[in-house]
Amino acid sequence: MQSLSNRKVQDYLKGLVIPYVAITLLVFGCTDSTDDADINPINEPEVNWRETHTISELKDSYAAGNVIEDTVIFTGKVSSSNTSGNFSKIVYLQSSEAIAIPLAVENLSDDYELGKEFLVLASGLKYDLATNTLVTDDGELLSSEEAGEHFYVIDSNRTVNFKVVTDLMDIEASDDSRLVKIYGIQFEESLTDENYNEVASSGRLNLKDKNGNEITLQIVPEATLSDLSIPYESGSIEGIVKLEGEKKVIIPRTPEDLDFTRERHSMYAKAVFSANGNSLPYQIMFPRNYNAQEEYPLVIFLHGAGERGTDNERQMAYGSQTFSSQYSRENHPAIVVFPQCPNTDMWSRRTKETIDGELIFEFPVETSANTPMQLVIDLTNELVATEAVDESRIYVMGLSMGGIGTLEYLYYASDIPAAAISIAGGHDADLVQTYGEKVSIRLYHGGNDGVVPPRYSENLFTALDALSGADVEFYLDENKGHEWNYVLNEAENLLPWLWSKTK
Repeated sequence: MQSLSNRKVQDYLKGLVIPYVAITLLVFGCTDSTDDADINPINEPEVNWRETHTISELKDSYAAGNVIEDTVIFTGKVSSSNTSGNFSKIVYLQSSEAIAIPLAVENLSDDYELGKEFLVLASGLKYDLATNTLVTDDGELLSSEEAGEHFYVIDSNRTVNFKVVTDLMDIEASDDSRLVKIYGIQFEESLTDENYNEVASSGRLNLKDKNGNEITLQIVPEATLSDLSIPYESGSIEGIVKLEGEKKVIIPRTPEDLDFTRERHSMYAKAVFSANGNSLPYQIMFPRNYNAQEEYPLVIFLHGAGERGTDNERQMAYGSQTFSSQYSRENHPAIVVFPQCPNTDMWSRRTKETIDGELIFEFPVETSANTPMQLVIDLTNELVATEAVDESRIYVMGLSMGGIGTLEYLYYASDIPAAAISIAGGHDADLVQTYGEKVSIRLYHGGNDGVVPPRYSENLFTALDALSGADVEFYLDENKGHEWNYVLNEAENLLPWLWSKTK
């Protein structure tokens, strides 16, 4: 990277070298020991290899695309790496801003490895604003010899900082060619476990952030990291960002730049159901590749007292991942609904008091359900009428207040669900005749539950089990308290039972 051959660079350097040599001969004379081969104008003081412009200043001054005839030298650290073959024939440099230089260099990953810092002579080249690259006058790649004339190594092991991006809308025009790390992006769910090379068009595939904004991943087929199995999970990519008009592209360097180990963004959409002057916020998730011409199970999940409100968020705290995991999406596709009960109400009219240190619950019922429960029932009917719901496979489940609400739902609408699951709930055992032989039921309770006493599930099971046509199971775990994750985290055990039940 020391001798000059580029014509414009040579002309530029001659203007500096000849007067210098002439003055030197006049003052000091000429010695026989001088070897012309040892004279390298790049290393001589008169070349003065020091930064004259920042990358930003270069872009601003030479955006017109004319050949740079002035003395322009900038500093940049290599932010790309071709060790995996994804950056063939181009090197990316950055300082405060970034720029790219196409090179016809065979050993690119050796001579221009990540973190090497250069002084770069831009004289004799021109800046292409459209691609943010420094190119030759005729647009050809710089040869290895020509590249040596323009790059002067300062340091071989510098840290290259990346910009952290959590929202794709935060990528700006000045980020073009910059090293970034983008968090919270994921592939299209339908591509899960597909081979990247087989589904990527010309080595490109889109990902989205949580807001639905897109970025295109570029991995050329010959790169060693192209043999990628599309992950289900969300994650991050570190790489060079290129801006192609409105399109954002990210080019990773090594397999380690791709890290997909986090849960996918919520696949639930927010909505509000209104009826008779009342409203019910809820979130809904549809199956992968939802087809309105098919039919799917419908699951209604009722949250506990701690998740009440109007934010349409808190009700997703427990149970949502039970249905949105890769296992569940692939093996038990369904329309899943999480309604939210207001702070001032419950899913039932349940009352409680403490008598002689014992917690006593009552479950009064009337001719119709209270407002929140009636809205849930009405929402169910609305979804049956408007979506691709299999009416023989409607399931209701809930935890704590929602476990009680699940049994309340059965009392008022036993003709709708095929099966129900109550976790840490319970209800009045004297009411089981109204629904006990119409709906398959599973009950879960912790033996040490001090919030909802387990006897309300135990007594319910006893009454249900006495019915000749009942399909009921009860699981009492003496080591658990007022808990539910031990059930919800086992989708492989929970959902096959639900899916086996039909009306």
